[in-house]
Amino acid sequence: MQIRFSSLRIRLAISASVLVLLLASGVLITHLIAPAEAASNGACGNTAVVAASAMVPVLDPQARAQTIAIPAGEPAIVATVNGDQITAVDLEVRVNIAFKSHQASLQQLPANAPASTRAELQKTPAQLRKEMLNQIIDARLLMQEAQHLGISVSQAEAQAEAQQQLQRFQSEPTSSPAHASFQAYLCVNHLDTSTFATNPLVLCGYHDALVQRAMIQHIIASLPASEQNNQDAIQQAIANYTQKLRQAASIQIFISLQ
Repeated sequence: MQIRFSSLRIRLAISASVLVLLLASGVLITHLIAPAEAASNGACGNTAVVAASAMVPVLDPQARAQTIAIPAGEPAIVATVNGDQITAVDLEVRVNIAFKSHQASLQQLPANAPASTRAELQKTPAQLRKEMLNQIIDARLLMQEAQHLGISVSQAEAQAEAQQQLQRFQSEPTSSPAHASFQAYLCVNHLDTSTFATNPLVLCGYHDALVQRAMIQHIIASLPASEQNNQDAIQQAIANYTQKLRQAASIQIFISLQ
């Protein structure tokens, strides 16, 4: 998931898909909750919602593990970052959703689209695996560095962010892709608009995303004032920062990557 910035307000982008927030940290949640009642307005059977359901994450770890196919020979733990384990399920969730999202985008790609864009969307799961694993590793490193720096986010802040995003999704036209993605997310996870902003797994995802946003802001603050609105400078600073974290980290990868 590429980080984008607005010239009006520098912040880690939250995409229309809840995927960005719920998988932002790459951490597989290990505790379970009883699912809430799904919305009963029939929206789960809407064609657009059904199509979007393939591209939203399942929160319940047991259900997630049952719906993801692990490639033959891939170990249960694919990597560690300073001892923090990254599971095959965690990785393959990202690969699976990224691949399906690319395929959907490819179908809507104009004939005159740049060849580089088409090539990016035509990546196979094997090609995406390295990219997704590196994203998870970088996210883990940022989360660990935030803890080292004492950067934290409260439960109240996570809930406020969830409530804000809920209101934003509810304001979207019912015909919009963002609305379909959000409705699919609710349907897949047996949630509704009354339980979304209080669900512990939802809040955990928002918490981690907000911590990473705070880390991005920490990196931006280290730049000269003249560069703090320069997108190229910001992205380069983030790349440099994560590269330094990688150099100082103990990272072990247990799978072969293309």
